[in-house]
Amino acid sequence: MNKLEFTDEPFMSAKAKRQLHKEMCNFLDNDMAYTRFTKRLYEFFHLHLDFPHYGGRHEFHNIEIGDCVDKFRSVVLDKLWSPKGEGDQAHEYDDIYTALAEMFKEFDDEAQEQERRDNRLSDFRRLANEIGFPITDDQMQDLADQQEA
Repeated sequence: MNKLEFTDEPFMSAKAKRQLHKEMCNFLDNDMAYTRFTKRLYEFFHLHLDFPHYGGRHEFHNIEIGDCVDKFRSVVLDKLWSPKGEGDQAHEYDDIYTALAEMFKEFDDEAQEQERRDNRLSDFRRLANEIGFPITDDQMQDLADQQEA
């Protein structure tokens, strides 16, 4: 991964932006699990992306993410890609917003591709069963592993 270049801003240093990016990557790589939802992420969503303040990380994670991971990703992407600043003036956080938006987009694309693979395998299993060639769970896992390779 290329080293991202972030700039120091009055309320967020380049170092803090790099740390936020690292924590967001960890959060997304672990399926947005609460155990990876840091205080820094919570504050970023609340302070920078205008999510409501629920009184803490736990409440935020349960209410905003919970079982609606797809919806949450979509909302975050919309907020990150929305116009920043007024007129031609660049927003001071464009660098981190753009980096996080690209990360969320990549994560979203990977999730959609996984869903397509799962649907293809499910259709294959259904068709095989319809014509009298039932497929066991172990065989399905082997097919899934071949799809991943």
